[in-house]
Amino acid sequence: MSDEDREEALEQMRELFIQHPKEGKVVNELVKQLRNYSRRDINKNNNAIKEALKALEVHNESVEEKNLSSGTLTTWAVLLESERNYKLAREKFALACAVDSKNFAAPHAWGMMEQKRGNYDKARKLLMKSLEITPRSTTYNALANLENRVGDRKQARKYYEKSIEKQSGRNANASSSGYTQFAMFETSCGNFDKAEELFERGWALLESSKSSSFSSESVHLLTNWADLLSKRMLTLQNQTNSEVKDVVNGRNGSSKSSNSDSNDSIRKVFEERVSEKFRLAAKLNPSRAETYTSWSLSERAFTSKFDASDSNKRSVTSREYDIITEGIRRCPGESKLYLAEAMYLRRENRTEEALEKLEVLSERSFGNQLDAGMFDPHVWHALGMCKSDLFDFEGAVEAFERGSRARKDGILNLPCITAEAHAEFINGNVGRARQLFILGRDECMQQKRVPPSARASRRERSTHNRLWALLEKRAGTEDATRALFAAAVKEDRSDATAWMQWGQWEKRMQGPEIARDMFRNGLKSGTTRLSGFLYQAWALLEQESGNDDVARELFTDGCKACSNFAELWHGYAAFEANCGNYSRALEIVSEAESNGVSTHEPLMQLAADLLRLSGDIEGANQRVRELDDMFNATNRDVDNPGREVIL
Repeated sequence: MSDEDREEALEQMRELFIQHPKEGKVVNELVKQLRNYSRRDINKNNNAIKEALKALEVHNESVEEKNLSSGTLTTWAVLLESERNYKLAREKFALACAVDSKNFAAPHAWGMMEQKRGNYDKARKLLMKSLEITPRSTTYNALANLENRVGDRKQARKYYEKSIEKQSGRNANASSSGYTQFAMFETSCGNFDKAEELFERGWALLESSKSSSFSSESVHLLTNWADLLSKRMLTLQNQTNSEVKDVVNGRNGSSKSSNSDSNDSIRKVFEERVSEKFRLAAKLNPSRAETYTSWSLSERAFTSKFDASDSNKRSVTSREYDIITEGIRRCPGESKLYLAEAMYLRRENRTEEALEKLEVLSERSFGNQLDAGMFDPHVWHALGMCKSDLFDFEGAVEAFERGSRARKDGILNLPCITAEAHAEFINGNVGRARQLFILGRDECMQQKRVPPSARASRRERSTHNRLWALLEKRAGTEDATRALFAAAVKEDRSDATAWMQWGQWEKRMQGPEIARDMFRNGLKSGTTRLSGFLYQAWALLEQESGNDDVARELFTDGCKACSNFAELWHGYAAFEANCGNYSRALEIVSEAESNGVSTHEPLMQLAADLLRLSGDIEGANQRVRELDDMFNATNRDVDNPGREVIL
């Protein structure tokens, strides 16, 4: 149906409602059309929801509230929730449940609202009530998500299993949503084999059914499946390229193969197993922005790990940009894609272009999107970072301040407050910085009943405490510094940067033994992308203490655990060179290159110096020429930014 036909149908329904305001079917159809209209018209500030609420009030006055159907009351409550009138929404939900005790939709929708508001006990009771009326997969999913959110993964898994039991029938109404959510849950638990099995079962169910929801559910399943496969490739840091291909192709054999497998073959596997799923999702629904954002993130992560040594790096990284710009072309009303474009430009050192796009974005509103454009703290945070890059520190502080209060609902944003506080600290305004750190703690870290979109992550809370600790360290307040570092790692034990900075500070304050405890605890919390810094800091501590064998062991373990961490390989090679082991240092450089670390300038310069010290002048000169070629390639304009990657 064209937009003109929809407008005409809506106008006819308005006329019909004026003639028959008492007819429940008429008002329900009018409200349905108005809700659909509000979803489509995201670029205009229309009053469709308010018109729907007004129609319900007129209908209510015509028939008296006691005669309203339970379904109409439920719809009314949902609309009130969308307008953030939670008190009145609860009254309508309660009345809907009282009017018809068999209406499973009313307690389900009510429970979903309470879950979003953080009222988990109330939400659980309502969802259980809905299940007692009619056991449905959707409600089991909602309960599973709730239990997962409160930390009861065992109970969550039971509800997910119940959900897919309800979806196992091969019929026209078959749905894969339970499989998709269950698979995402197992992915978050690190059970990748189980997650992939669930995606495969959900996809088989969709293909065998003739469900009307095939397209929307397929897109959701495919994008999350592709994310999983991408994650599997990126977490195999200790595997050879051949083993990476085995895992993503579903073969978990332990056979070893040579590292001579090229990154081109890994790229081919990525294209076949990951990109093709994203591409199919984009074909099924070209106007879904989430597909392009997820795809571009996977492409960026893959390029960073496997294409880091590509001789035409700028052409490779442009794949991410191609995906983002295609998403913008297909979804011109999606703020997040414009933000992704600006962040890509900043990473490519095109900061002034990024700044220009962010300034435009920060002045735009996006209709019904309550946290987009000028109301999106992420936009202001990115704008502040760009201004910092260009040494406009006053402008950066102003952007962070705007971002901290950008949301329409008035909830403060912790990352913007943290960035503003850190900027004030760097500028020497210690008192103002401390006030902002206190504000972030009190208003963002201790508030529990906020919507998920406004809730600070564990890493964001950890970063806030860590940067505050650096301020107190500079001020010389030892007890406060130690307490804040402890608070940082309590928020997120996997924050390697917090453990490293705490350990380095304790090395000066209490000596190497306490520092070792910090480094050890950080590595016990799991290997992350930044764990290489922890290994390096600990190894250098042991080197300074004269424990060369321990330092060597730490460098070895670190390079194995973080095989693409260039700085750690450089530190290891430099350590052996300082010990006079030039041949071993050169071997380490070769090992780094075999793990894809071949364009790290300090490592290449070290290799040239080692070759020269070993008497291989020609080899040293060749390394210098490679450095010059890399520099020239990095600064050369690329006429053809990349091949077509979308449809």
